[in-house]
Amino acid sequence: MVPVARPVPGGPGVPRLSVVIPVLNEEWSLPGILGDLARQKDIDAEIVVSDGGSTDGTRRVALEYGVTFLEGPPGRAMQLNAGARQARGSFLLFLHADSRLTDERALARSVSFLESRIQEHGHDRIAGHFRLRFMRTQTKGGLAYAYMEAKSALSREGTTNGDQGYLLSAAYYRALEGFEESLPFLEDQRLAERIRRTGAWVTLPGLVKTSARRFEKDGLAKRYLMMAVMMGCHHAELHEFFHGARNLYAAHHVAGVFRVSPYFDLIQKTLLERSGQERCLFWLDIGRYVRRNAWQIFFLVDVLIGLAFGRTSTHPITRFFDAALAPVLNCRIFDVSTSGLVFIWFHCLVRPWYRFREQF
Repeated sequence: MVPVARPVPGGPGVPRLSVVIPVLNEEWSLPGILGDLARQKDIDAEIVVSDGGSTDGTRRVALEYGVTFLEGPPGRAMQLNAGARQARGSFLLFLHADSRLTDERALARSVSFLESRIQEHGHDRIAGHFRLRFMRTQTKGGLAYAYMEAKSALSREGTTNGDQGYLLSAAYYRALEGFEESLPFLEDQRLAERIRRTGAWVTLPGLVKTSARRFEKDGLAKRYLMMAVMMGCHHAELHEFFHGARNLYAAHHVAGVFRVSPYFDLIQKTLLERSGQERCLFWLDIGRYVRRNAWQIFFLVDVLIGLAFGRTSTHPITRFFDAALAPVLNCRIFDVSTSGLVFIWFHCLVRPWYRFREQF
């Protein structure tokens, strides 16, 4: 059980906010966010750049902007925690190096907004995240980006990630014991769900721009598919997969090619090392995860309606699903049937397709 956190008051020499940015070879992205932070008004903030072994000019850029620069072992969770240990602010904001702030009072308004929510609730077990806007160099995939941007404004399970920025009190962060370092990926998702279990999420005013470089470089469909698969494996606690995937990711990063079939093969290999009962439980967990995320199909319809007739935040189709369909689907028979469909999809469709396609 996470202990109750108390707000940390400011004092002489204590900044109101500390911004922690993990980096690894971000020489070209870092000037953008550091420039945005330098232009922020009406807030006392310190900037901590936590490096994981950059070999380019990242350190030089950080020192040119006069921020605190830390060097340590690679690993985003370890870098985030190292930066937070160094930070002195009453509030912590974790941002990615390829993020951009959209106005000069974004941080002041966000901290004030979160403080008002803390006062309303009488405790500081509340964290905030920004809405996203993707910075793109390609025109294709407009609907997919619009969908992801709209979903980033929600605070539902599975919709909050590190690209959106995490803002919370330093006391609450310490009560949560920071980012979990046991897995090489999804440290942001794990902290997000701990916050959801012990407190609440709120959507901060304004938005943060984030680079679409991962989607454009790797391919939008492949990257989004892999994100969904990883979330499913995380939900089903297939931890061995993530430790093996760390080496896969490093090899593909060096080669500059993103292939999904090795990840699917790794999932299959990992499952074959488990007992038959454990494999059945894995697919049942996956079916439950897919069933619980069926609302996203209805949310997509809301996004389409918004694009066609003007943007709306009421999401009537999603609300209909939540009220009328979700209670009906919440039963064992749908979990079992969904797990069977996902099993067939994985073994008979998507895995054979990508193994064939990525040979050429």
